[in-house]
Amino acid sequence: MAIAVTISITLLTGGVMLFVLREISIQNQQQKILVATESWYRQIIEYAPEGIMVLDAQGNIILANTSIEKLFGYSQTELIGQSIALLGLAELLQQSLHLLQEGEDVGPTCPLDQEEFEILGTRYDGSEFPIEVSLTSLPSLSQREMNIFASVRDISARQEAQQQILRQREHLQSVLDSAPVGVAITVNGITQFANPHIGELVDLKVGDSPQKIYVDLGDRQQMLEELTQFGRSQSRVYKMYNPEGKSGTFWLPF
Repeated sequence: MAIAVTISITLLTGGVMLFVLREISIQNQQQKILVATESWYRQIIEYAPEGIMVLDAQGNIILANTSIEKLFGYSQTELIGQSIALLGLAELLQQSLHLLQEGEDVGPTCPLDQEEFEILGTRYDGSEFPIEVSLTSLPSLSQREMNIFASVRDISARQEAQQQILRQREHLQSVLDSAPVGVAITVNGITQFANPHIGELVDLKVGDSPQKIYVDLGDRQQMLEELTQFGRSQSRVYKMYNPEGKSGTFWLPF
């Protein structure tokens, strides 16, 4: 049975010739596996939920996935070959050039947290939005120059949630500050919040251990045991030190 092969010939010393035969069917099979593997990796990048770009040494885009299109409103055709300054990422351009100037080949891995920062990106329509960008230098291949891998995430929702938490915290702070009663919050035995009124009643401020205000530490220990066992402690009268260091009686709910 005849089989197709490729032949390579090398002339060795002494007039000896080295013949290397490779079966074409095996080569074709290996080539198909290579193509399939490359296609698989390309699809992972193309349909990744995060925006992915690869930049050359000048900060020009040589690869952009579908998520980048959705984030910025440009098609891949419009992006390829363009500087990332087109996306309002001049700062990112400087960061990527700095990373390449380090001249450090990261090897076969891609640590996405090598350089990470927040910046404003610019969409096709000119609107700006907050993004988080992770940069890493890609290993060089043969004679190719080193490139930059950029992972881009829209953090608009996260920043809005953070702002909402901040507004709620400020509102709570305002309510507690204006409360006609003393209010304190302790975490792990340290006062994390104390409104102005409590400072007028007892010798307690943020950063203090609440133990300092108890005349009898056994009262605090009993309260902590009740909180641990029942999730609440019975309201009662405690003896505590006022800001002048004198003891007084106070009714405390927990």
